[in-house]
Amino acid sequence: MAYCGKCGNQIEEGVKFCPACGAALQVAQPETVQSEPQQPVQPEPTAEEKLQQASATII
Repeated sequence: MAYCGKCGNQIEEGVKFCPACGAALQVAQPETVQSEPQQPVQPEPTAEEKLQQASATII
């Protein structure tokens, strides 16, 4: 059994309005989570790779 969030009256499942106070009740809906495609993570260049890149741009 569920309870009204406004007056605390015990209510039956699936009821849209509280029979005691008339408050609109939210019916629990299963949540669907849509995840966005993950982008591949590029590893951070090592210090040696950074040095090689810097050297290549100077030459």
